[in-house]
Amino acid sequence: MSEAPPVIVDPVPEEPIKSDGNGGDNSVGSGGGSKPVKDVASGVSKDDSPEHSVTKPSIKLKKKKQGTKFNYRNAAKLEQQVQMNLVQNELAHKHYQFRQYWFFTVPQAFLTAVASVLAFAASAEMFQDNAQYISLFVGSVSAAVVLFQTISGIRQYGVKADRHQSVSTQLRDLRDDLIITKFKLHEVEKETKNKNTVFFENVREVQNSDSGGGGDVDIDTESDSNNDETFQEVQKRFQTCLSGCTSVVPMAISEAFHGVLSNLEIAETKNNIAYLNKLYGHTDYALLLETKACDILAGEIVNSPLFPMKIPNSALMVNRTMTILKNRLKEQANFYDDVALDIEKPRTSLYGGRFSVF
Repeated sequence: MSEAPPVIVDPVPEEPIKSDGNGGDNSVGSGGGSKPVKDVASGVSKDDSPEHSVTKPSIKLKKKKQGTKFNYRNAAKLEQQVQMNLVQNELAHKHYQFRQYWFFTVPQAFLTAVASVLAFAASAEMFQDNAQYISLFVGSVSAAVVLFQTISGIRQYGVKADRHQSVSTQLRDLRDDLIITKFKLHEVEKETKNKNTVFFENVREVQNSDSGGGGDVDIDTESDSNNDETFQEVQKRFQTCLSGCTSVVPMAISEAFHGVLSNLEIAETKNNIAYLNKLYGHTDYALLLETKACDILAGEIVNSPLFPMKIPNSALMVNRTMTILKNRLKEQANFYDDVALDIEKPRTSLYGGRFSVF
């Protein structure tokens, strides 16, 4: 028998291999059914029907980098710092002004007037016998005036007083502007809070709806650019005020204020914080205590017997301030309990009771 001719079978063309992006191959299965190929970019299967896909709304927060946010609390804190520096410079002004006036201006004016009168008297005929002694005394007084002028130029009490007064005026204007800015920021924050509340309620309704929404919800949490500009302007003005005065506040005054603030910081223990939270609730009591402590300290310095000629001891003032502040907190805890008694028998003393000035 002759051999049958060989049957030539055409090879089946192979399909091109597709990479899955992870180093693997997406080849055809042996079962004849092709596996769905997923789009690498989107991560969605090409065979998935859009009818079966449900897109839920998502919230994306857009927040741009920018400077310090200038809100109501920051404005209040900055106002407290401006007020504290204003008080320190005003106390320094009174101290230097008093010393310049009574230590140098008045003695110089008095001695100059005496020397002028004696110089005229020495030229009169009735004092011819004592003219030599009068001239000697006039020369001595003139030398004393020159001595006072020299010491005054070295101490420069008058120059320092003028510088601190100028800074006090600028800080006063800045404080008044901050008070007005606080009103504006308070209203803006209230309006923004109301808008955010309404917005999140609408988003919650969309997310809970069965129909399902499409797309993403973008929230722009960027603060108003005007607030950033306002903060930069206030910061520049505050730094200009402080750097414009080359005279330093007396160390006894600055250390007294710093000592009070540091005592308030170390007093923030767990027990004290719990007591203050119970007393003030959600109020920013730290700022209130700092402001009141600075007011008490300023009053103690002003009412000291030798001020403004001599600045009182800073340690003594700090201890007195903390004691008075502690008593104020005890009194304010039940301030309105005996309103009728206070109306019938008001306490008119300026330095006693709850209605004291400081």
